[in-house]
Amino acid sequence: CLTSICAQTYQDLECILVDDKGTDDSMQKITRFIQSYNGTICFKIVVHSQNKGLSCARNTGLKNATRKYVYFLDSDDSITPDCIEQLLNLMRQYPEADFVQGNILDEDSCYCKYSFHENVPEFVEGKEQISKYMLDVVTSSAWNRLLKRNFIIQNNLYFKERIAHEDMHWVYFLSQKVKAVAYCHKGTYLYSTVDGSIMTSKNKSSMIHRYSSRLSASADYMHDMKLNGSDIYRRRYACVNLTSCVVELMNL
Repeated sequence: CLTSICAQTYQDLECILVDDKGTDDSMQKITRFIQSYNGTICFKIVVHSQNKGLSCARNTGLKNATRKYVYFLDSDDSITPDCIEQLLNLMRQYPEADFVQGNILDEDSCYCKYSFHENVPEFVEGKEQISKYMLDVVTSSAWNRLLKRNFIIQNNLYFKERIAHEDMHWVYFLSQKVKAVAYCHKGTYLYSTVDGSIMTSKNKSSMIHRYSSRLSASADYMHDMKLNGSDIYRRRYACVNLTSCVVELMNL
């Protein structure tokens, strides 16, 4: 992951690493890596007092970021060398876009089941079209988006903490605020599937956590639609989440 950041063709970067007090030796590896790094990227390590989870780590990163744009990269994934340059060029082409999203590759650099296809336009605007592509067509992930930092902060678009599937929850509320978005069809993100992660674990506590997270998200979606109205894509998104909640309960 860090090697792919250092290999970027666009080097004027601030890279914030959040120490969420994991139990492995990753922070020692990171410290050694940064000490041996000789380049222009500004690395910052922010330390949590205790393990707080991915949502809190992303929120911490947002609160410590100082540049115009932010980009989320999970530590078990990596990015193509031209990732940031490609997304930044598209952002400059469409300055009215609130974020630019790149396409997704697997570990073998091939387009995968999470990729979006040629039917997705390069530029999308209008409330219903944004709902369609953000909630119904393109994978709901936080990573691989170059976002305007001020847009995120001004709209209070932080991640709900202590839940699983926080990306889906965040994307739902992100779609409410977005006025325009641009999609980069070129693959920029190398997604890695990890066996035994919280998303795939058959451990009972993980399954209960996923179920309760889905249930909590369902309540938030329903409350939002009651207050702010809905369209077919928001309703479908809520239905998919509630169906997944039932599946998790069935597995339990």
